Amino acid sequence: MDGNGRWAKAQGLSRSAGHLQGAQNVRPIIEHAVKSGVKVITLYAFSKENWARPQDEKEVLFKIFEEQIKNTLDLFQKENGRLEFIGCKKDLSPLLQELMSNAEQNTQENIQFTVYVAMSYSGQQEIVDAIKSWQSAGSSELSIDELSKHMYEPDMPPVDLIIRTSGEQRMSNFLLWQSAYAELYFSPKFWPDFTVEDLDIALQDYATRERRYGHVHS
Repeated sequence: MDGNGRWAKAQGLSRSAGHLQGAQNVRPIIEHAVKSGVKVITLYAFSKENWARPQDEKEVLFKIFEEQIKNTLDLFQKENGRLEFIGCKKDLSPLLQELMSNAEQNTQENIQFTVYVAMSYSGQQEIVDAIKSWQSAGSSELSIDELSKHMYEPDMPPVDLIIRTSGEQRMSNFLLWQSAYAELYFSPKFWPDFTVEDLDIALQDYATRERRYGHVHS
């Protein structure tokens, strides 16, 4: 969900105003994705690298995260959706950790769709943590299937489509393990300007892709 700060700058607003505007876009995009048949969504909310941002900006972001968790729980209960958080949760404040844990517990029995939110997340760190977990378990020989069991969310399916907004064309350390064969879609729009119609265009584009997974199709 990239481009909040640049959107704000273009509007002559503060970066905080951009983050607030971006937060308001999350719910309608989730709702539309679910109505379109999407069963699993992962939102990259805050990366490990984002800790280097100014303190006042981080404080605004964490306040937004707290409010978003409180204000979207009704959506998950109403639509039978599950909410999960991935990343280095211990980096976050006790209050935010508590809100995240409560949200996970309150929605864990819901089965219609799942939304993962990556918080203090790094794809590289997740792989390192998975290897440490595998070593600690003293389990069987290391393999792709075995290491997959030690990822933050072992039940997360492989990623089909990554949509990145704001015109940037890079992965930025996002779900590196799960995205081995993901299709990539880059939108020039900043996240606050990304609409449900833009989501439809991305999904329609994805539907035209031929996914070969390294094989040759006749």
